[in-house]
Amino acid sequence: MNKSSYMLAFHTLCICVFGWALCGCGPKGHNDKTGSGHAADRHADSELPCVIVSTTDLKGIVEAISGDKIELHSFGKGNQDPHDLDILPSYVREMNDADLWVQVGNGIEAAWYPNLIRNANNPDIIDGAEGFMDVSQGVTPLEGIVGDILGAGHNSGVHEAGNPHYLLDPIEGIRVAELVTRRLSKMLPDLAVEFAENLDKFRDPLAKALMGEALAERHDVVQIADMYMAGTLDSFLEQQGHGLALQGWLGELKEYRGTVIVGDHDLWPYFSRRIGLSVLGYFEPEPGIPPTTKHLQALIAQMKAQSVQIILSAPYFDKRHATFVSENTGAVVLPMCHQTQARPATETYFDMVRHNMETIIQGLKQTQSPAPAAQ
Repeated sequence: MNKSSYMLAFHTLCICVFGWALCGCGPKGHNDKTGSGHAADRHADSELPCVIVSTTDLKGIVEAISGDKIELHSFGKGNQDPHDLDILPSYVREMNDADLWVQVGNGIEAAWYPNLIRNANNPDIIDGAEGFMDVSQGVTPLEGIVGDILGAGHNSGVHEAGNPHYLLDPIEGIRVAELVTRRLSKMLPDLAVEFAENLDKFRDPLAKALMGEALAERHDVVQIADMYMAGTLDSFLEQQGHGLALQGWLGELKEYRGTVIVGDHDLWPYFSRRIGLSVLGYFEPEPGIPPTTKHLQALIAQMKAQSVQIILSAPYFDKRHATFVSENTGAVVLPMCHQTQARPATETYFDMVRHNMETIIQGLKQTQSPAPAAQ
């Protein structure tokens, strides 16, 4: 085959691949705005509403509530950095066909969303439109602030709207699931009862795993988890007089409250606050800034001074940094999930939470001497 034939074959292949990539949520008469403009109407016509979410952990929550009643898509893979996404033609097509865009917010999509929505032709899902949803509006934001450790800590104000990694806290995940339930019920009112039942199916396993089945049968998991975080749970349980103690993941973690940890990226302020751990610092001098030798050496010195034995590591972060810090401190590197599908056997939101809880509990038992902490 001569050069011209090779080039013709190559261009033909590119056109085929491009056409395949453009297939998104399927034809809905949405792009030309001549078809039905309402998701409920399309659902009545046996065309599933199209919902696009920005991350895999958010997809796990929406999928748990919606079941098979919507066509659901997310961008990127679970083991990738959600801050950094290459825009593909298929993403633009999916956004064009979407009835609802749901984002984590707090800047996690800031590097790629503006370009994506600029290339899409769907005014129904832009900020302020009916089909736009930012679930961070239901979350009290934290900044990823840690101590000023000779420059090893992050400064305040790094995330203008607050740290975006709140879904690593399962209680925030439950709150977001409640928001999603209300929004889907508004979009598809005939399915509101089913969505509410799915919310219970999402929340109940988390409640039992977090605090034990006995407490879960008597008390709201958000209330119990908030009191655990505030240090008032023991006195509350004593006042109840039913003799039930905290069990589940939080029951196991209670003995290790106050343990100091480090991480590679500032993923863990919500997670660590929920379970009672303290973050000393991160490998990055600032979020998104690669670690420097000077910064890591300062962090290592403080880890040695405070006997820090645990490093939380995300799969997309360069493992060489964790290896370097571990070798110089003796700290154990724990393979954590920064979102759903980040590691094997974490296909659902519950699976992700379970992985992180079981991993941190195992790491604490391996490295720490438990001492009961005052509630």
